[in-house]
Amino acid sequence: MCYALGRPARVAGVIAQSGYIPSHINLDINKTDIKNKPFILTHGEQDTLIPIEWGRASRDRLQILGVDLTYHEFQMGHTVSMDSLEVISTWLEKQLR
Repeated sequence: MCYALGRPARVAGVIAQSGYIPSHINLDINKTDIKNKPFILTHGEQDTLIPIEWGRASRDRLQILGVDLTYHEFQMGHTVSMDSLEVISTWLEKQLR
């Protein structure tokens, strides 16, 4: 996510599973460069490695930037589930149309 925020012209979209934007990252960027850029974030509610609160904070920061955000939480830890893959697959198919 940080690369996309720093160089939005080089990225078509972002898929982030249990991803987050570190709180020290400055989001003082040109919002027109990132506005409506497609992002999907998935996070496990029981993730003990990257707390769900970090994912939620990243969601909130991205919403302020005006990205085209899809956000999902799942009953899982720090892992990938079939449910999360299904949501990402559907999102990706939509983006590729």
